Amino acid sequence: MGFWTDMRIFIIITLSLFLFNCSATEGVFHLFKSTDRFRPLEADPEILYEEGARDFALKVARVLPEAIKTVEQRQYNHFLRPIKIYVCNSRESFRDITGRDVRALTYRGAIYISQRLHERPEWLKGYLTHELSHLLIGQHAGVFAGAKMPPWFVEGLATYVSNGGGAEDVTDTEAIQAILSGRHFVPELEGGFIFRKTASSFGLRPHMFYRQAALFVSFMKAYDEMAFKSLLWHIYRGSNFRDAFTASYSVPIKTLWNEFVVKLNQTQIQR
Repeated sequence: MGFWTDMRIFIIITLSLFLFNCSATEGVFHLFKSTDRFRPLEADPEILYEEGARDFALKVARVLPEAIKTVEQRQYNHFLRPIKIYVCNSRESFRDITGRDVRALTYRGAIYISQRLHERPEWLKGYLTHELSHLLIGQHAGVFAGAKMPPWFVEGLATYVSNGGGAEDVTDTEAIQAILSGRHFVPELEGGFIFRKTASSFGLRPHMFYRQAALFVSFMKAYDEMAFKSLLWHIYRGSNFRDAFTASYSVPIKTLWNEFVVKLNQTQIQR
């Protein structure tokens, strides 16, 4: 009985790695890596750092309160539990514990920060806010929350909330030009664990995908803020994205997208 219980737990955790586009299955073998080498920061014991990363951990502590406030305001909810953040002292250490080589990652119910982000400190607040967006949804809707949403919404929401965090390599103007020239993602309502449509599915670079999705999410809110609040309310309560969207918006997603593109065209003409 113990074997099958362990197997079920392993399968659940493995599937949960599909939650967010910035999580990945490569991390499955890193799920049980020890974090004993991280020390709690005196100013905030929930922020832990490796030897040599204390100064950057202090920077995290300074921007964290405002980042939390931003996410809670823009996503109309509050964090349920303390926010644990691990600050790694090298790219190798980050890869060792997460299996990834990105700047920041929401993983194992916490946020991990790589040395790669230390090298771009001006991006810290945006990346941290982006990951906090994922974490807030996960705390309310559970480990399978991301799987119930299409990647464009998961990443678009986080990028919108963080004012472009995680998509710094692409500007709004570049994303708009790509959309109007026909190089864009197609918003769908389906989530799921497999066959998820991410940036590569549309021939886009991740930052272009994130930026375009953020523009559309911003439009969704501007189009009908009450519907947008309702959408998030349903997601927090565990609904899949299709059901949440249908219960909140009175128009199909395709209609919203078409109106979004019309608005982008009008804006370009006015310029």
